[in-house]
Amino acid sequence: MPTAEGPRQIPLSQLASVTIKSGPSMIRIEEGLLNGYVCVDTAGRDPAGCVDEAARVLAEKVTLPPGYALLWSGQYGAMQGVKERLVVVLPHNMSVRVWVGLIALLGVDAETGVFMLLYLDSSSRPAPERLRPSLVLPPRTGHAPMALSLA
Repeated sequence: MPTAEGPRQIPLSQLASVTIKSGPSMIRIEEGLLNGYVCVDTAGRDPAGCVDEAARVLAEKVTLPPGYALLWSGQYGAMQGVKERLVVVLPHNMSVRVWVGLIALLGVDAETGVFMLLYLDSSSRPAPERLRPSLVLPPRTGHAPMALSLA
């Protein structure tokens, strides 16, 4: 510490009272709230089943004081977020015919992509050798009536 006589070392006990207390190993604040974390190893179990059981036990045995909340994160939180987004993208009320059509369409798209990659790879060859992808793609429009069918 700098002093009038030059830099000196001063014992910390002359500047502050230091005591050892138990408490959280780290203080973390998110969205203006203090947070504490409990890490759980779900080895051999699915995260959703583990969280469901833990939530049930905590609801039965623990009463949180006002201002406290429990939030589940980690793999479980990520899975819940994905599930919420998938409900918007892929509604679960689709019929089996719709799912079969989507799977077939994805297969056709993958096949078309492979042909296009082969075409791009062979673009240095003469034109007659590059006709296959161009001739294969137009017949795919024959799938449109099947996709639009309501029967």
